[in-house]
Amino acid sequence: MNRYISLFLFVFLPCFLQAQDCDGDQYLIPEFTVDETPGILFGNNTGVNGQSQDLLLDIYEPRNDTSALRPVILWGFGGSFVGGSRGQVGFLCEDYAALGYVAIAYDYRIGFFIPSSISTALAVLRGAHDTRGAVRWLYKSAQEGNPYRIDTSRIFVAGVSAGAVSAIHAAYLFEGDSIFDYFTPQTWNSLGGFSGLSGNDGYSEKVHGVVNYSGAVGLNEWIDGNEVPMISFHDVGDNVVPYNRREVNVFGIPTGLIVSGSEVMDRRLDTLGLTHCLESYNSNSHVSYLYDSEPFERSARFLKAVMCNRYYDCEADSIGGELPPPV
Repeated sequence: MNRYISLFLFVFLPCFLQAQDCDGDQYLIPEFTVDETPGILFGNNTGVNGQSQDLLLDIYEPRNDTSALRPVILWGFGGSFVGGSRGQVGFLCEDYAALGYVAIAYDYRIGFFIPSSISTALAVLRGAHDTRGAVRWLYKSAQEGNPYRIDTSRIFVAGVSAGAVSAIHAAYLFEGDSIFDYFTPQTWNSLGGFSGLSGNDGYSEKVHGVVNYSGAVGLNEWIDGNEVPMISFHDVGDNVVPYNRREVNVFGIPTGLIVSGSEVMDRRLDTLGLTHCLESYNSNSHVSYLYDSEPFERSARFLKAVMCNRYYDCEADSIGGELPPPV
């Protein structure tokens, strides 16, 4: 890996992003207490049981923050697409809101299924669709008075385990990517294609970076040269979501679905010259680092570098100088 990796911008920096924001500790040091607004409806779709399911989110905001616009991070919870709840990532949302972010814990559809390559791929697609529905809700809210002061040029998706898988596919799976190894055209179209049917149609799905806690992608080829930055954390011996490329397990049951874990994705990003960082843990556990401070602090520095158009030194975990303007 190169010591310094150029950050490729996908939008021009907002004119309000002043130098003092980038040279100081903003978005790096917790300085706010946090207010939570729970249970906001953002969408609806057909659940695993075939019944209509409302999709809710909880918003965590920095109290008494005077910023005109704030960056946003959405956190998806873990649970192998079978269990879990958005409350599980509440502590991560509180941590980010204390930095000055609007942080969101959101629902995606979960429920019992018999693990197979097809059923697991469908679970991943449900997660990606619901993540995109939540992102679209942000853009809709921003256009309807923007009560949460969302900066739509700084929207990041993040997740733990299955939540990370959902976030990764929401960020990287787009028109032109080959998906028919997993779905028939009829099934694909009935589920809403790339965008899904989870609500807020017509609004943007664009995100600006990914924080990956032990996630994976179906095919490396879905990550191409126009993608957004990603920082990853993963246990080398993870036996649930693989660190490299192999079969994924659901509660210890093989699924037949082969995926590319964080190590493979990181090499792909490096080959393409895209912004990336991988922190590996010498453990056979799954998300062994979840409650450690290091991943939170590293990801905060990484996202600050992305927002400020700065170099990020993955090896040293430090923010470098300003990048040249995008070509």
